[in-house]
Amino acid sequence: MKFNGRSEVPVETSQIKQIAGRAGRYRTAAQATETSAEASSSPDAKTPNMSPDVSPAQTLGLVTTLDRSGLSVIQKAMTSQADPIMSAGIFPPDSVLISFAAYFPPSTPFSYILIRLHNTSLLNPRFHLCILKEHLKIADAIEPVKNLTISDRIIFCAAPATVKDKDDPMIPVLRELAECVANNRGGNILDIRGLKLELLEMEVNVGSRIFLEKLEALHKALVLYLWLSYRFAGVFNTQAVAFYIKTLVEEKIQNVLSRRTFTRRIKKQKSPILTDFANIKRHHPESDNQDSRKLGAYLSDHGRSENGLSSADFQTACNIPDQIQDSRSRHGTQPRSSLDLVASLRGLKTVQEAVKGEAPL
Repeated sequence: MKFNGRSEVPVETSQIKQIAGRAGRYRTAAQATETSAEASSSPDAKTPNMSPDVSPAQTLGLVTTLDRSGLSVIQKAMTSQADPIMSAGIFPPDSVLISFAAYFPPSTPFSYILIRLHNTSLLNPRFHLCILKEHLKIADAIEPVKNLTISDRIIFCAAPATVKDKDDPMIPVLRELAECVANNRGGNILDIRGLKLELLEMEVNVGSRIFLEKLEALHKALVLYLWLSYRFAGVFNTQAVAFYIKTLVEEKIQNVLSRRTFTRRIKKQKSPILTDFANIKRHHPESDNQDSRKLGAYLSDHGRSENGLSSADFQTACNIPDQIQDSRSRHGTQPRSSLDLVASLRGLKTVQEAVKGEAPL
C-alpha cells in the first residue's frame, strides 16, 4: 500500500516491478565501474557489465516485505504481466515554451502560458502531455518576482520543489531564490532568510511533530538550493556550505526519528458487521464488559457478525478461548486458532465438541 496524497491505495504491478528491479542492481556505482572495466579488458567477456567469473545467478537481488501479509502480493506481482503502457508522457522542450511565450504580452502570467500550451497542443495518440500541477504552483509562487526571463521561469518550474497550498513554507523560499536570480546577486546561503537555520541550534524536541516537520521543510529547501546552484552557479556560490548544512540537518532528523516511537493507526471502516462494543452490549445486555470486548475483537478480526447469536451461545463463545487452552493442556493437542473457532458461529455445536475433545481439531 502507498499513500497517494488522499488515501492509501495498492501499489500497481508495474511499480512493484520497478522497485524490485533495484534489488537486481544492488552493486554500487564504483563496483559496477570496476566490473565493467575488468570485463571490457577481457577478450572472453560477453557481458560488458559483468565480470567473466561471475554467473548471472550471483548478481540477482532478493525482494521481500516488512509484513508477511504483503509477501503474497509481491510474489503475485512478480509473476504477472504488467499492464501495457498505452502512451508516453512528454513535456514541451524549452525552445518551444520560449517561442510560444513570445506570442503573449510580457505581463502575461507564466502559468497561463503553460495552460494555453497544454490545451492547444495536438499530439499523436501514443503520447500525452505530462500533468502541470507542480509547474503551475511554482509558476504562481514566483510570478510576483520581476526581471525573471522565460528561461529562468522554466528552470524554476522544473525544480524539485513541492507547493501544497498558499501557506506552504516553500513559497517564500522559492520567491527569495528567484529574486536572487533576477537581481543576479545575494545567493549566499547564510543570507537566505527563508532558510530557518536557527533550527540547528534548537534542542531536539522528540515529542513535537511540528519540530520534525520544520526540519523536513528546511531539508527540502536546502535540496532546492543545491539543485539551483548547478543551474545558477554564479548566483548560488556557497554550495560547499549548503552541503555541510544539509548533513547537519539530516543528522538532526535522524536523531529525532531514532528517539521516537511510532504506532500504526488503525482506522475504523464502515461495515454492516456489528463488532462495536456498544452494539454487542445492546444485543446481549447479560454480558459483562470484558466478554463483550473479547467477542467484539474476535468477530472483528474475522469479519463476522454476532447477529443471530443466542445468549447461551454468546456466553459459550466468550468462554471458548479459555476452554481451548484447557483442552490443549489435557489432551496435548494443537487445535486450530481460537479466533477461527469463534468465527465459526454457525458451527458452534461442533466447536463445543471440539473444545471438550470429542471431535477432531
